[in-house]
Amino acid sequence: IPASLTPGTAPAGCTLTGQSLSCSIPAGLAVGASTSFIIPVTATAAASGTTVVNTATVSGGGDASCPADTTHCASTVSTPVDAPALAIVKTASSAAFTVNVPASYTLTVTNTGAAATTAAATVTDTIPASLTPGAAPAGCTITGQSANCTIPAGLAVGASVSFVLPVTPTVAASGTTVSNTATVSGGGSNCPAASTCSSTVDVPVDAPELAIVKTASTPTFTVNVPASYTLTVTNTGNAATTADATVTDPVPASLTVGAVSPGCTVAVQVVSCTIPPGLAPTASVSFTVQVTPTAAASGTSVTNTATVGGGGSSNCRGGCSATVDVPVDAPALRLVKTASTPNFTVGTPASYTLSVTNTGNAATTAVATVSDPVPAGLAVGAMPAGCTLSGQDVSCTIPVGLAAGASVSFVIPVTPTAAASGIVSNTATVSGGGTGCPAVAGCSGTVDVPVGEAADLLLTKDDGGATSAPGGSIAWTLSVTNNGPSDATDVSVSDPYPAGLTYVSASGAGWNCSDDVGTLLCTRPSLANGATATIDLVLNVPANYTGPNPVVNTARVSSTTPDPNPNNNAGTDPTPLGTGEADLSVSKTDNGVSVAPGATVSYTLVVRNAGPSDAQAVQLEDPAPPGLTFVSASAPCTSLPCNLGTLAAGASTTVTVVFQVPLAYNGPRPISNSATASSLTPDPNPANNTGTDTTPVLVPPRPPQ
Repeated sequence: IPASLTPGTAPAGCTLTGQSLSCSIPAGLAVGASTSFIIPVTATAAASGTTVVNTATVSGGGDASCPADTTHCASTVSTPVDAPALAIVKTASSAAFTVNVPASYTLTVTNTGAAATTAAATVTDTIPASLTPGAAPAGCTITGQSANCTIPAGLAVGASVSFVLPVTPTVAASGTTVSNTATVSGGGSNCPAASTCSSTVDVPVDAPELAIVKTASTPTFTVNVPASYTLTVTNTGNAATTADATVTDPVPASLTVGAVSPGCTVAVQVVSCTIPPGLAPTASVSFTVQVTPTAAASGTSVTNTATVGGGGSSNCRGGCSATVDVPVDAPALRLVKTASTPNFTVGTPASYTLSVTNTGNAATTAVATVSDPVPAGLAVGAMPAGCTLSGQDVSCTIPVGLAAGASVSFVIPVTPTAAASGIVSNTATVSGGGTGCPAVAGCSGTVDVPVGEAADLLLTKDDGGATSAPGGSIAWTLSVTNNGPSDATDVSVSDPYPAGLTYVSASGAGWNCSDDVGTLLCTRPSLANGATATIDLVLNVPANYTGPNPVVNTARVSSTTPDPNPNNNAGTDPTPLGTGEADLSVSKTDNGVSVAPGATVSYTLVVRNAGPSDAQAVQLEDPAPPGLTFVSASAPCTSLPCNLGTLAAGASTTVTVVFQVPLAYNGPRPISNSATASSLTPDPNPANNTGTDTTPVLVPPRPPQ
């Protein structure tokens, strides 16, 4: 029996082993008689659509021709096998899905075979993770993302059954193409192996995408001047929004929030605006937020960020934002107070001038007020326009609109009374105007004016334009002048010497001067108003001075009498130093010897520096006399010319030089030898830089005649 057929129970007289059937016919089958066996078989799926060929053979019974003669000993039958064949088609509810908009897949299974299904068939559909499955239709179950639908046995030839699976795309599917495959198996068919047993559909997923742009009404804001932000949200996607979108704008604390567009609310400083679903692709909606910069924003750059989220937007799950930075212009007031004279005198009218300037980059946006509590020792006169007086308190008003760079001044007349003594200090303060005043710098001005005794001491220091050098000295004249208005008492001058310089002398009429461990101290009992007293100071510059050049020396004067202007109490005069001078000289001696040919002659060279400065890079030269050859030189020289280095002022160095007189010497007689010293330091007397000595040459005795 063919393998694609399953044998049933063997009839009487037959046995079945595997697929092989054997039936016995007892002897004695009469001529013309017949016997039959019915063999039950069931076609399996493997036989579906095929023709089953089956051959039976008889042998024995006394017929010697069987089974060889197949013409009557064998019989074959060919039987076609009908079978169900399933085909599945999957379709989507629309050509494109939209994020958060419900959609569906339809799974249609058709029996395209020649027989009804003989068993239940199963449809399996693994739904992509970016789609949320809905409720399972009848005959189906959904577990997680897996849908399974059952088709009972008996689906007739040509009949179909459909299942509709609801799905909703999530934001994860935005901008993608969702590919989904359903498969049918079972039913007594050749599925799932056949090509018709699965069906795939690819569906692009549209989604809204939101973008926000924030703009300011002007490139710059001004304190206390209303302005606004415009928040524009555009759907740049390919589907309308499917849910509410929300715009959030936390407005900086330095801005006061005013009116907002419909659809917006304000909670403290946070503006929230709602965009209903259905904002079409490319469509926009705008909201306006009115703001007014406060004084706290003055001179800053206000950074403000608005964020849009929701709407089913795929790209704004975490929120899309737009930021605008707007500098805030503001007025800034500066008050300067001056007195009509450096010194007030009791009973003599004087005045204060209060000058207020807008140093900001915007006009004042509110009234500004200048307050000046005048000291009790001053009698206040008639007020200028814009000012009022209450007791000793002056108040002046500056109307709104003082332009950037503009100024306004008020002159307050005062007269010192007998109660005003010493130094009168008076402070005026400006406030308001839409500025940070009086809290910030520049909002107040103070002037201190001596009344009665005061002595403005002035010290100047002058070296007369002189230039010194190491080894020399510097002479300064210190001039102390009393510009009054009173005599100065207990006048003292202090002058610390520059590092490296030493005291020589100091004197001046009326002064008592002393050297106090590196500082000149000069005192005098008093200095009359208008008088000038001088001090002559001389300091020594060491020959080896290596300090700053020029030499800077500062002296300071003080007094027990109040000084209305201490800024002029110190005087400085830098004195440049030249390279200095070093008077080098050279002496040379052979100590009175005579030399015979074939012998050596020694010279003693002494190089001296008579100063006044150290000599730098001293060079000693002593060329060998004609006909003589150099033999040696003593330390610090080993050869000639010789570098002696630095030779201090007043110092000297000695070198002994030896020359060889050849036996056949026939040069000048006597021998003349000169040595010369030079230095990088200028030499005021180069004439003594060379030393010369002559040495007689002995004549050898004549041989006897």
